[in-house]
Amino acid sequence: MAVNIDILKGKAGHCRIVTLVLGLVTLCLTAVKYLPIPKEEFFLAMVIIDFSISLILVALFVFEVVAVSEQSKKIDIGFHVIGGLLLIIASFVWISSIIQVENAINATCALIPELCPPGFNQIERIVAAVLALTNGVFYALVAIFLFKEYQVDYQEIP
Repeated sequence: MAVNIDILKGKAGHCRIVTLVLGLVTLCLTAVKYLPIPKEEFFLAMVIIDFSISLILVALFVFEVVAVSEQSKKIDIGFHVIGGLLLIIASFVWISSIIQVENAINATCALIPELCPPGFNQIERIVAAVLALTNGVFYALVAIFLFKEYQVDYQEIP
């Protein structure tokens, strides 16, 4: 089986690597800190979906299961645009959930101190939100860099 790492070279390739690393770290933080409520499940689902599809796309191109073509580039660009937007939206949904949970905890602790969860820390949750937001931006950068490469390739064809 041939291995072609050209997909990981250049600006788009480097941004792909960053999205995979940020996605994995975000996924790990989120998986252990999310609460089973719809907003947080949505965030976790978007992180899992974006990371999984990114990893699959990279593997398909690196192991040359799918050839880099005009069609595959369009799909790649489309995924990174949609994936980035969904990740940014999910980050804001997660942040709103963090605020709601914090307000609920503070209200409960003020009324019934015995019910206050000991050591409940939202720092990891906030870090996950910031990483996912940053990752959404890197998804957009991948799409932009791929689009620029595509435009150059397209203009070179007689």
